[in-house]
Amino acid sequence: MASFLRSPIRAPPGRHTLQRKTRNTMAKLLICDDSLFQRRKLKHLFEEQGHEVTVAEDGEDALRKVESATPDLLLCDLLMPTLDGFGVLERLQT
Repeated sequence: MASFLRSPIRAPPGRHTLQRKTRNTMAKLLICDDSLFQRRKLKHLFEEQGHEVTVAEDGEDALRKVESATPDLLLCDLLMPTLDGFGVLERLQT
């Protein structure tokens, strides 16, 4: 079994996942899902809570957006075409 399934990915020092950075700023999220319905639903849900949300439609798109958006949290569907969620996690750990 892959190591990322047994232990969580550690956030870089100084990053506090989903904690407020200031009184008015919430976390930056990246939602990766091949389902347009799921992307829209989750985006709306988290934006209502004040989070900044970026969406990606597949694993390759997510990797590009991780580099440019530097999210605090990545919510990733595991079963997707092109590059699945497991592949995204493997590439992020390297």
